[in-house]
Amino acid sequence: MIFNTGALPVRERFAGWCELTATSLIPTTMESEHREDFHASMRLRAHGPVQVSMVTCSALTAKRSSELIRRGDPELYFLALVQRGELGLAHAGREVGVSAGDLVIYDSSNPFSAHMIPPTLWAQKVLVAIPKTHVPLPPKKIEPLLGTNIGDGDGLGDVLSCLITRATLPPGPEAPGHNRLSGALVDLLSVLLGHMAGDVPIPPETRHHGLLLRIRAFIAGNLGDSRLTPQMIAEAHGISLRQLNRLFQLEDLPVAAWIRQRRLARCHRDLADPALRSQAVYVIARRWGFTDAPSFTRAFRASYDVSPTQHREAALLAAEHANTRSPA
Repeated sequence: MIFNTGALPVRERFAGWCELTATSLIPTTMESEHREDFHASMRLRAHGPVQVSMVTCSALTAKRSSELIRRGDPELYFLALVQRGELGLAHAGREVGVSAGDLVIYDSSNPFSAHMIPPTLWAQKVLVAIPKTHVPLPPKKIEPLLGTNIGDGDGLGDVLSCLITRATLPPGPEAPGHNRLSGALVDLLSVLLGHMAGDVPIPPETRHHGLLLRIRAFIAGNLGDSRLTPQMIAEAHGISLRQLNRLFQLEDLPVAAWIRQRRLARCHRDLADPALRSQAVYVIARRWGFTDAPSFTRAFRASYDVSPTQHREAALLAAEHANTRSPA
C-alpha cells in the first residue's frame, strides 16, 4: 500500500494522515505545527505477520495514552529505524533521542510520545511492527530495553538495520520473500535483544538463524576481498569450519559456492550498468574478488550461459534501444 497526502486537498491532509495511521498502525493523538500545510507519505508492506512501513513526514508528534491503550491493544513491538532527521521518544519511563542510522524499540502496550524532527522539510523512518507472540523471549526481559537505542550489540544492530532496509524494497529479485524475511527479522531481533538483556535462553534454531544472518551480511560486505574464504569467515565469527558448514547445510549451496554465486551476481549487475561501460571486464571481476580472468570467464559462462563480454554487449544494446524509444 502506498499513501501520499499530496493526493488530498490541503485542508484534509493532516486529518487524512491521522486516520490512516490509526487504521494501518495504531491509534495515537497527533500534533504538528505544519497541520495547515502537512506533507507525509507511507509505503506499507506486509511480510507474513510482520508489517514494514516507510514513513516520510513533516515535523510531527504522536502520543499514545493510557486511555487509547485501554480501548484496544494489538500487543505489538515496534522497531523504528531513523533514516533522515531525528526521533525523540519518551516511553516506559525512559527518554531517548536517536538520529539517522539509529534503531529504537517500543511497544503498543505502554504510553509513549514520539517526536519526528526533520533537518529541513521532512523526516523519514522505517517502522517495523512485530506481534509480541512471535518473539520467543519473556516480556519481562524485553521491558528494560523498551525506549532505548538497540543499534549496537556486537554488530547485530547493523545487520538488523540492513535487513529492515531490504524489507522496504518493492517486489523484485533483490527483495526477499515475505515469509523468509519475517522469520529473519524476528530471529535476528530475538538474538539481539537476548544479547543485550544478558542471560536469556534463546531457542537454538533462532540463535542459529541469527548467526547465519550475521555471516551472510559479513560475506556481502567482504565480497571484494579475494582473501575471503570459509576459514576466514569461521574465524571471524568464533566458530569452527565444521560449524560453519553445518549452518549452511540448509542453504542451497555450500559456503564457497554461495560466495562465488554472490560475486558472480555482482559482476552480472555491474557489467550491465551503462555507467560502468568504460571499465574493463577484468576490472569489474577483480572488484568483486576474482583474481584470475580465465577462471572468472568460465564460472560466469557456467552460471549464465554467455561470456561476460557477450552479456555486457547485449545488456548495453538493450539499454540503448530502450533509450531511443523513450519519449524526450
